[in-house]
Parts: sequence; C-alpha cells; structure tokens
Amino acid sequence: MAQARTRKVAGKKPRAPTEARAAVPSRVRADKLSVSLAVEDVKWVTHRAKRLGTSVSAVIASALAEQRRAEARDALLSELGADDISAADLDAARREAFEA
Repeated sequence: MAQARTRKVAGKKPRAPTEARAAVPSRVRADKLSVSLAVEDVKWVTHRAKRLGTSVSAVIASALAEQRRAEARDALLSELGADDISAADLDAARREAFEA
C-alpha cells in the first residue's frame, strides 16, 4: 500500500490523510457560503474537523457528498422499483456485491 506524502511545515505536525479530505479533491472550484447552524452541529463539525486534522469546510463537504450519494442510491432504487427495500435486504446485496 502506497503511503501518502505529507508536507512538512516548521512548527506543525504533518497531517495524515483523512476520509474528509479524501472526499473532496483539492482542485474543486468552490464558492463561499454563509450558513446558520444549530450550536450542537457547530460543535460536532468543529470537533470532527479537529479529530480528523482537517478543515470544517472539508467535513461539511464530505457530509454533503455522502448525502448526495444517498439520494442517488434512493433514486436508483426507486427507478428499479425497490422503494421498500429493507435494511437487511440492502446489507445482503452489499455482501453479495463485494464478495465477488
């Protein structure tokens, strides 16, 4: 397994690659957005960013990407007529798909 390179900056610890940073390519065209969040959500996103060694923006982008994947999955299941698929059926399908 190849190791990710980290940049060394005087006085700062190198950060390990994280799922939040990996979810959003670094060359994505971005716009600024101002949002209001519940205090608990701000605490959660800030704590997660610190724990993962990444930015609040990266954590939010990762959460948004996951939500988009979930909506795409739901749309596909709906199109295939599987609106009422159970969690157990979905888990069984995942096991079957990834065992091959």
